Amino acid sequence: MIRSTVMALSLATLTLANPAAARFERLHDMGGHDGMDTYSRVLIHDNTLYTTAVRGGAVDKGTLLALDLNTGATQVLHHFTGVNGRSPFNLSAVLDGSIWGVTRSDEINYGGMLFRYEIATGVVSYEHRFGGGGDAGHHLLYGPMALDGVLYGTTNQGGTTDNGTLYRYDPATGLLETLHHFASGSGTRPFGGLIEHDGWLLGTVSDITLREQDDPPNTEKGGLFRIRPDGSDYSLVYAFEGGDSGGHPYSNLSHDGGDWFYGTTLGEYNNLDDQGVIFRIRTDFSEYQVIHNFGARDDDGSKPNGDILISTDDGKLYGFAHGTLTAPLGDGSPVFGEAVEAGTLFSLNPDGSDFDVLHRFDSPENGLVPERTPALRNTTLYGAAAHGGDNASTDRPDGMGTLFAWHIEGAVDEALSPAEEGTEKTTDNAATGAFGSVWLVGLWMACAWRRWHKR
Repeated sequence: MIRSTVMALSLATLTLANPAAARFERLHDMGGHDGMDTYSRVLIHDNTLYTTAVRGGAVDKGTLLALDLNTGATQVLHHFTGVNGRSPFNLSAVLDGSIWGVTRSDEINYGGMLFRYEIATGVVSYEHRFGGGGDAGHHLLYGPMALDGVLYGTTNQGGTTDNGTLYRYDPATGLLETLHHFASGSGTRPFGGLIEHDGWLLGTVSDITLREQDDPPNTEKGGLFRIRPDGSDYSLVYAFEGGDSGGHPYSNLSHDGGDWFYGTTLGEYNNLDDQGVIFRIRTDFSEYQVIHNFGARDDDGSKPNGDILISTDDGKLYGFAHGTLTAPLGDGSPVFGEAVEAGTLFSLNPDGSDFDVLHRFDSPENGLVPERTPALRNTTLYGAAAHGGDNASTDRPDGMGTLFAWHIEGAVDEALSPAEEGTEKTTDNAATGAFGSVWLVGLWMACAWRRWHKR
């Protein structure tokens, strides 16, 4: 009896003192009617996760959808029709009670749309139709950022040299102004958005000098730029060199609140030893460091195309690697080849130490192709995978996409109601204390039983 009691208490010890390992949870599998191919970041606002799907919906032009983190219920908020935009990408800003985003294209000017979703009323409105050329460019791949009541964003193409633009939009007046036309020699084709720091807007360009096919290769593999919010004083502040030092950024910078910006580069598709890096650079641009290189062929992922999430709780950096460098052969052994669209969720310390693959997106069950940047809420990371899930189709036999959660250290993120927000969550110390109490009570019971048995 004592042995059984001690064994049961030992199991309680393992449960309380060493919580279950962090785990992956699929929250919603896309089904086509509600969208498919979730190539977008997720945005969390007031206990609701918002995201977009670039395909699917009523006419296969994409959807805007929401997932209630309290109940798990999903709702399609809007079906894009093509005329009002298609292939919505990357919700990015909450301003004046609305969530803002962009579509990559539309079926009138083929330039894309800037749209807003008013949370209180559920109304979607289209604020600006991009037309290319001397307008504000076209081919929008990243949503705008909000600063002082106005929005700032980039286009990947269009403008006076067809290399993209940087624009400002004022919701109060409905006026859009092009602040900068990207041009060969000073930075071209931005894929990311913008951040603000110390009176500057900062962003990334995927290339610096456009080259013809027969031109000799150069060492300019994209760069970092800054510009004043009024469009003045544009300059490149760093040029990537490719290879082990990184090249071709497709994401935003992230600021740690101190002396460093963090970011990722995608690398080159035709170079197995250039599969992207994680870097940091001083806020005065005086020092650049690569803190992780995905070209070492150690199955840690490849092709990071999203921002670095900096956690203020544990000090860790989190992110997604869009692909996985190794592909298994039929016998299960790895072979090095082209990057496979699978991906990883990773974490590391700000100095690059303790890099860890938290999850491998390697099957429909585990999700495939994680996109952009995870969102952190309480003790849980959230994100979208473009493929995977249980709902397959003819052109998506590996699944139409999934929304997922990663519970850090096994702690399920129980959604807080607005009245509960800010209340203290149970910590590992609290769990350890609970274990101690249970163990002492159990030991007392075992001893009491033994004394009773001897009578």
